[in-house]
Amino acid sequence: MLDEPVGLSEALRPLYLYWLAVRGEKLIPSRADIDPVTIPRELLPNIVLMDIILSPLRFRYRLMGTAITEMLGVDWTGRYVDELPGGGVHEQCAETLKAGKPGVYFSDQRRYDPNLMQHKSLRYERLLLPLSDGGQSVTMLLGGTLVKSSHW
Repeated sequence: MLDEPVGLSEALRPLYLYWLAVRGEKLIPSRADIDPVTIPRELLPNIVLMDIILSPLRFRYRLMGTAITEMLGVDWTGRYVDELPGGGVHEQCAETLKAGKPGVYFSDQRRYDPNLMQHKSLRYERLLLPLSDGGQSVTMLLGGTLVKSSHW
């Protein structure tokens, strides 16, 4: 049994348990093991799926849930993580790729809300889970992201 990632919240634990269940006896579950119909429904808006490009190392959002799009104020589907303002996410993805096991990360971001004409500070929790093409090497990442706190 794999140790639960340090800092994992109760809110993202169902996604981690789902990943463990579809992994079965394999070291890393494959993308084919992931069926959106079986992912806990309440987490679907907070899910990302990322392709890994190895040379040079980049991560591309294949799918971005609606709650994450709303948090960021833009849909990054089809775009690269290293294009995000503020950085940090690329390093978290690279760490998960290298470790080949789940990781929990926290990020802070300031976002301007034009409706309120103010900046908002957001703290995110991100769970990144490796996926493979055949059970060994990491070829994709499945993630869940939640806002932990926000203030003006």
